Amino acid sequence: MHIAGLICMGFIIGGLVGAKMATGLSNTVLEKIFGAALLLISLKMIFAK
Repeated sequence: MHIAGLICMGFIIGGLVGAKMATGLSNTVLEKIFGAALLLISLKMIFAK
């Protein structure tokens, strides 16, 4: 149960920090970051065994 609490705290803190960072960035930068993340995830799915 201790680990679940730490994970929960990480999600909450990460969500708050990520929201603050995302509101400070332009739409173009957010689109590029999101596109890069999707590309990396798709490559991992393609090449995973």
